[in-house]
Amino acid sequence: NEDRNRDIAWDGLEQNDIKEQEWEALRKIANLSNGLVPLEEEAMKAVESGDISTATAFVFGEEYGNTIQKINDLTDRTIVEIQERMDNEKRIILMLQTVLGMSFLIYFIHMIHQSVKTLKFSVQELLTPILKVSEQMIIMSKGNLHTRLDLEADDSEVGQMVSAIDTMKLNLVNIIDEISFILEQMGLGNYNVTISQKYVGEFIQIKDSLLQIVEEMRNTVGTIQG
Repeated sequence: NEDRNRDIAWDGLEQNDIKEQEWEALRKIANLSNGLVPLEEEAMKAVESGDISTATAFVFGEEYGNTIQKINDLTDRTIVEIQERMDNEKRIILMLQTVLGMSFLIYFIHMIHQSVKTLKFSVQELLTPILKVSEQMIIMSKGNLHTRLDLEADDSEVGQMVSAIDTMKLNLVNIIDEISFILEQMGLGNYNVTISQKYVGEFIQIKDSLLQIVEEMRNTVGTIQG
């Protein structure tokens, strides 16, 4: 009457993601536990009247002991079933994380590939100065984003292209560094990450997708931990 441990435990269960089939088992356990209350009350009356042997017979008798055994067996079985379900959900989440990560990388590589193809096509239609731009894009397509283009940015069409390429390289380097850092942190189990780089144009889709992945994984891991 003072501790009310069963009520406290039940309130705690209601705050967790328990499935209906599992609730059925828990309700059976609760009913079995509640069925012991009359025996306990009879035992307390016997104690108050000084009849210790009768009180002992109530709480150490066959009926009480069998019910306790049923409660323990059903509790153990239910805990194992819940744990197995949570383990399966965890495996699915990890698999989903891997698929999302691979999809994100494939999309990113495809976007870079399309950019290189478009710029190569433009180079074929321009004059000699654009050949240097072509050489620069070939270097970038090989993964080197840190070489300097031997052309000056100015108000001309070529100069504007030079400026655009330099800006694209800087954005790609910053985005790749940030994405690599965030994926590394997620791999270490840290989902409290922030995106600080400025994403412009269609790069915003990458930022939105990354934020969604991080938020979903943070919520999912939080649920699992809970």
